[in-house]
Amino acid sequence: MAHAIRNPLASLRGLTQLLEESAAGKSDPDGVEAQRFAGVMLKEIDRLNTVVSRLLNFSAPSRDEWKRSRVAEVIQRSLELAGHQLRRKNLEVRVALADDLPPVVWCEDKILQAMLNILINGVEAAPEDGRITIGAAWYPHSGGGHGELEIALSNNGPALTAEQLRQIFLPYYTTKESGVGLGLAITQQIILSHGGRITAENTREGVRFRAVIPARLWMECWRRRAWSPRRS
Repeated sequence: MAHAIRNPLASLRGLTQLLEESAAGKSDPDGVEAQRFAGVMLKEIDRLNTVVSRLLNFSAPSRDEWKRSRVAEVIQRSLELAGHQLRRKNLEVRVALADDLPPVVWCEDKILQAMLNILINGVEAAPEDGRITIGAAWYPHSGGGHGELEIALSNNGPALTAEQLRQIFLPYYTTKESGVGLGLAITQQIILSHGGRITAENTREGVRFRAVIPARLWMECWRRRAWSPRRS
């Protein structure tokens, strides 16, 4: 169904872009209105494409590529991708990373997607001129003796209710008018596929998401050469 929907959406987007370009050269009221309507149509088509992409990501079989990379680089990429949303709300970003973080082996693109999902969720929950905090720590003797990586993303938005905390990772659960409730469900799926766990909790300053990933799964992939080496 997702593929069947995506094809006509691509055609609609192309035709709408032609209409927008045609109306752009006109200064009369009808031309201005047509350009405005075309812009609205493009935004709605892009929103539908986003929904379809999330459905595909949630249901598609995994074809992950394991890579060796640094935690700081992946966090920086997520901040760059969310830069527009952060600037639009004038949010302060605090990054606190431990000095002893080792290079890790993981499905980098999937982890980036998970971080971005939580980050965008935090941006939407934070107030104007609010704050986003990202931290990472390495616990070498946890997770069955191999070590664990913990990444925490916090916002200073309103606390979650007990019901929201119970259901926040369920597919299609959302408190947003235009949300589809898949972002955090996909995030949990990604963390679980790495042998980890993710939780949401209220703090004195807002809401914090904590993802913990054990190193033992990385080591197994390293031994089996189920990843592609990457300079770090």
